[in-house]
Amino acid sequence: MVFVDEELFWKVFNNKFLFNKIFQHIESTEIDYDNHKQINVFNKIKFKYLTTFGFLIMEEQYELIKYKLNNNEHISFNDSNSIRIFFNMLQMNINKNKNKYNLNNNNNSNNSNSNNNSNNKNDESELYLDESIKETFKEILIMVLRKRRDEFENCDLVRAAVTQENYEALLILLNDEFKFQVLPDIIMMALQTCKKLSIIKLLLDSPYSIITTDIINHSLHSIFINGNIDNNNNSNNNNNNNKLLEKHEEAIQIVYDNFFSKKNKHNYQYDENKLKKINLQLLLKLKSTELQHNLIDLNIIETPDIKLLELFKFSMDFKSFLIFIKIYYKYFNNNNNDNNNNNNNNKNNNNNKLKKNEIPKLIKDKIDNENEQEGEEDKLKELQKLLVIETKSLSLYIKYLMKWDEPIKELKEFELVYQFCFKTFSLNCLKFLMGNNYCCSSSRGSDSNGTINKTTKIKLSSIFLTNRSLIDILEFLQFAYCNENNYFKIKSLNYEPFHFLNVYNYIVKSGECNNKIYNQLMIILNKISRNSIIKFKPPFIWNSMLPDILNENELTIRNKSTINWIFQSMEMKQINSSLYKIRIEKKIKFKSLELVKFYFKKIKSLGLTTELYFDMNTTELCNNAIKSCNLKELIVFNEMGLPPIKPFDLSFSFNIINKKQRNEEENEKEDEEKEKEKEEEEEEKQLTIENLKEMINYLNQINFRIFTNEMFDRFFTAILKNCPQLIETIKTTKFKTLDILKYLLDSQYYFNEKETINYLLPLLFNIESKVLTDLEVHRYNLLCNNNNGDILYNKKSFEEVYTVIQFWVNQIQKQQQQQQQQQQQQQQQQQQQQHLNKTSVIGCGRGINTIFTRFLNHFYRELLSIKLIRKDQVKQVYNFIYENIPLYLNDNNLYCTMRYFFIGSPKFTKYLMSRVGEITRRSDYAKVCCDQTIPNNLFFLNLETEILDPHIFTMDFIFNSDFDTVLSRLIENLSDYNTNSPNFNLNNNLAYFLHIRRVDLFFKEFNKMKIVQSLENYSNSTTTNTTITSSSSANTSTTTDNIDSQILLSPYYKIKESSTYYQKVKELKDKKDKLKPYQIEETLYVLMVRSLNVNEIQRFIEIHYDHPLIHNKVLKFACGANRFEIVDFLVSNYNVDFSEFWNSFFESPNTDQLFQHLFNNYPSFFNNIFDQSLSSLKEKEFKNLQILLLQLLPYIFRRNEYQYLYTKFQNPSNIKQVLKEILNLDQFDSLVEKMRNEDNTDDDFENYQEMDEDNEEEEEEMDEDGEVEEMYEDGEVEVEVEVEEEEEEEEEEEEEEEEEEEEEEEEEEEEEEEEDGLYNTVKNILNLEDSIKVIKEIAGNRVDNRQLDINIFTVSFSNGYSILCDMILNYFPNKFQITKSLIDQALRKSNIEIIKYFYKNKTIEKHRMLNYVNQQLKNHPTFKYLNWLK
Repeated sequence: MVFVDEELFWKVFNNKFLFNKIFQHIESTEIDYDNHKQINVFNKIKFKYLTTFGFLIMEEQYELIKYKLNNNEHISFNDSNSIRIFFNMLQMNINKNKNKYNLNNNNNSNNSNSNNNSNNKNDESELYLDESIKETFKEILIMVLRKRRDEFENCDLVRAAVTQENYEALLILLNDEFKFQVLPDIIMMALQTCKKLSIIKLLLDSPYSIITTDIINHSLHSIFINGNIDNNNNSNNNNNNNKLLEKHEEAIQIVYDNFFSKKNKHNYQYDENKLKKINLQLLLKLKSTELQHNLIDLNIIETPDIKLLELFKFSMDFKSFLIFIKIYYKYFNNNNNDNNNNNNNNKNNNNNKLKKNEIPKLIKDKIDNENEQEGEEDKLKELQKLLVIETKSLSLYIKYLMKWDEPIKELKEFELVYQFCFKTFSLNCLKFLMGNNYCCSSSRGSDSNGTINKTTKIKLSSIFLTNRSLIDILEFLQFAYCNENNYFKIKSLNYEPFHFLNVYNYIVKSGECNNKIYNQLMIILNKISRNSIIKFKPPFIWNSMLPDILNENELTIRNKSTINWIFQSMEMKQINSSLYKIRIEKKIKFKSLELVKFYFKKIKSLGLTTELYFDMNTTELCNNAIKSCNLKELIVFNEMGLPPIKPFDLSFSFNIINKKQRNEEENEKEDEEKEKEKEEEEEEKQLTIENLKEMINYLNQINFRIFTNEMFDRFFTAILKNCPQLIETIKTTKFKTLDILKYLLDSQYYFNEKETINYLLPLLFNIESKVLTDLEVHRYNLLCNNNNGDILYNKKSFEEVYTVIQFWVNQIQKQQQQQQQQQQQQQQQQQQQQHLNKTSVIGCGRGINTIFTRFLNHFYRELLSIKLIRKDQVKQVYNFIYENIPLYLNDNNLYCTMRYFFIGSPKFTKYLMSRVGEITRRSDYAKVCCDQTIPNNLFFLNLETEILDPHIFTMDFIFNSDFDTVLSRLIENLSDYNTNSPNFNLNNNLAYFLHIRRVDLFFKEFNKMKIVQSLENYSNSTTTNTTITSSSSANTSTTTDNIDSQILLSPYYKIKESSTYYQKVKELKDKKDKLKPYQIEETLYVLMVRSLNVNEIQRFIEIHYDHPLIHNKVLKFACGANRFEIVDFLVSNYNVDFSEFWNSFFESPNTDQLFQHLFNNYPSFFNNIFDQSLSSLKEKEFKNLQILLLQLLPYIFRRNEYQYLYTKFQNPSNIKQVLKEILNLDQFDSLVEKMRNEDNTDDDFENYQEMDEDNEEEEEEMDEDGEVEEMYEDGEVEVEVEVEEEEEEEEEEEEEEEEEEEEEEEEEEEEEEEEDGLYNTVKNILNLEDSIKVIKEIAGNRVDNRQLDINIFTVSFSNGYSILCDMILNYFPNKFQITKSLIDQALRKSNIEIIKYFYKNKTIEKHRMLNYVNQQLKNHPTFKYLNWLK
């Protein structure tokens, strides 16, 4: 730990010279980044430029915020997201800590905050909130409200805090110091969406909350439908759903206590008829019966549908049943129509005079009776029985029977009891029916009192097989059908046939069924079958597989007897169909392949179709057979001709301990361990290497045909990992499908103890041609991800890859030695060999050289792809390879070149990644394959060498040359300075230099471009004709006289004579090395104003002295970056124009600070802007009004009701009066709309002139056609006389029709002439000088009375920048006015804060808008409750 002398520190800190030196060093010191994305202009920003509140919160610069607040330094709150980010600050900390700790870690609960507010203790999220962060948040919020409340309150802070669920913020906002008001819609929003119960309680209890009748009426409904309420508790409970219900119920209780309880302290009043109703199902989810009672009494439950009665079960407890009684008589008793159709109803109605919704006295007395000897269960039963008797409801009677299985003697509903009896196998009900002679009664369905009619239709959808035990069901069947006396009684009835098959399925499918129960069932069914009422043939013998078959579960056949039983039981259709579905879904499994073979033979012996009965899943069997090397089962599998084995995960484990050695050791032990010895010997028999070798030999014999290609791949992988020495024993043609490269390219096989790679090498010689082919098509070693620009790296270590490279170098050396020995032998023997045995000697094939070289180069590229590998490590490996096998490493490719750049410097990576789009378009940059000696695509090869020549950009050049030399050469190869070329990338290069903070290279780039342009000009001039040159020189004076208007806007013409740079800029015109104009991207301006100083900005402008508006664009972005020193410099030296871009200032997060600086220093500029914008707006309004009146006045004057206005209008002295009267008409807007919608409207009378011209042209064409016709008639064409007469008659008829049309046209023309006359009259009067003055005056007044978003004040007001608006009004008094339109716009956006600001500082009152604002706010549904209204 470094200790600093505090006294010395303050001496240095207070010494301005040393202090500036230190900061100058910090600014100039370059930070080394490993990630190229971190290299940018914005990675170092001075504190004075960090002003956005939201950004500071996101970056956790809390101390800097407090420092700025205490020292009254600028912080911008204008960013709309700043408040949201700030109020979400605690949640961000919670989420951050949740990622660090396990939610189920009990230690977290011990580290919870002990100082939490009591209302917030149960919030589990508090466990992950740092106490320091919470205190910091509260400190910053209090500081902001005390020091900068007017700026900070640019939105509804209470609404923002509720939206972000920030309880701590609300505690501060609603305390007695700040007294923020909670509007009704915020409370409603909290009730409907808020997660935290503490926030709801705080808002309802706060004295600053406005509780309206509407909130009370909707409160319970809103809190019921709020599905977001948190229920995170400190207690650990697995029943999360119940916890959520408890928390939700607590929230409902809070709302009830606050608004509806008799004990509520505020004495809120409500009208039951206006309460928003809730659904009955929501009420039933509550656990508190007391709360349920209160809500029912509140009459807040909407009338439920009768179907909801099915939700209630008589299995409820006593308290819940009391709720049900209350609900039933209040909502369901009126709808009880299931038994009120009997004659008995009249007697009941006469005897019982109870009100419909009132609980009968008999039931009330039973509820109130507190008999200590009577248990709650007995009381519940009696109460339910009494309710059924009183209501005589069949649906309630069914619920009673389902609960107690006991008929009610007082009710004679025998039909219902009978159906229930046989639906649920109720023996009690059956005996009840027998005891009452129901089965012998001829008038079944009605008693002496006529309780029920025989034809009554009873819906028993809720009755089903309940939790009746199988013994009870068998007992029921025994009593009902095995007793002949009882059976004949039942048989005499006319009832629906009993479905014994359903009963059979129910019993067998049950998990309780066993051999004993099944035998009893078969005895019963055997007796019943004598009566011919059973029409199916169940298996007589029980098998444990029967339930699985009927349930269509997966079957596992363990013995042959089961197979025999299955085929015997197929006579039952249900079993047969279930087996068919199981086979289709391949759910049949066998314990062994011997059973499969037996099953297969059984199918053939019965003459069944193999395809239908042998579709099964044998994967698991084969898995066990292969893992245990069970050769016998594999032979069986092969002989049956089953489909090949599908792939599954496979591994082998061997017991290779010597048995003799183990036996000698075990003989020395005591006799007690002999049994263990036998068990170990049995384990040894499980699997040995010899077993595996035998299995491989057999698989070789059948060419592995029982394996799919994928399964062979898995098998080969398992052998490779567990027993690689057996690879050489595998002989099969399936090697043709094996992806051998995935093993050879996987470095794990180079480091294991078994040295797997050495066993793989001989395989290369057997499949040499396949490996070569695979290498040619294999693509790997990708450089980067084009989607996000990330460089792709592998996760291997340097040592790991270096070891693999050493292995391949050694293999190549061995190969070279063997080849030399072969050459010596050939020279000695002097015999030419006709054929070489490729498997006898390593490296004898021509392809082996290529294969080994490919693997060496692949792993070399893997080495270059290691993240953060150092240059010295690459050099070490590179030198090792070249010292041993110098001719085998191929790094002259684009991939290695790019990797050398990435390793050389992240700055190289930064530049190359900035050119991804360019290089991708030209050379398949991101997906280039560099493992091939000759890439597949020669076209890409040529482009690669044109862009980055690997012979130039070698490892030695990139690693050993200085940075500037390499960078210069790199940019030279990748840059195109031709402004007309699509590859023009000067902007890209300039931006890169600014990112790496090399301003010197930034300006050198312009010199490069000038040189390239001068060479282009020279080449063009040598090919130019001398006559053209002379003519161009003769016209020089003409060209200079007609200077382009854009050039007049360049710095050359805009620099001030008072500027110290004036003379220097003027002299630039005579220089020949001018920079041709080019498109400068906006991003470059942003980078320049962030990274260049004033002198460097001036230098940039001088280079572009003849580029139009270049200084103004720099000024625009300097303003946006708050670089006021650049702004001051440009304004002092150049004639600038803020009017072109002042509206872009509102995109800056520091708008108010920027305008304050500009208003303080350059108020005259903005006075001109205001005047210019106002005058231009009035001019535009004048033109629009003039066109509108020219179209509208003729339309109005033609209408009878406005003829008097036309008479006045003809007198020039009345023009102003007439125009004002027309513009103030109530129907003015509708008249304009009608005029534009009518088809005959003359929207623009000038169109008539165009139409006249078109008509003249048509007449001329017709004349020309007439001349042609005359020439044609004078020719030598002969026409018969009869035809001529007929034509003459037709012509006469046509002439008559034409005369009629002409008369109609004349009438229309007269009307048009009248309209034209009216139009010309209006036009002439409006063109009078006095009329123009009047229209301009009216247009100006319309602009003054209707401020739109066209000036700084209105834009600021619409954005809610209250401080900026106040600043504008102070700097430019009497220029702007708060108008009705601005107030209305703010109200539409709910931007009440800016109205509040100017309301309190009396600006609205000064602008004579107080009454209008009061009226608008008091009529607003939400803002009428504001406490600051007068």
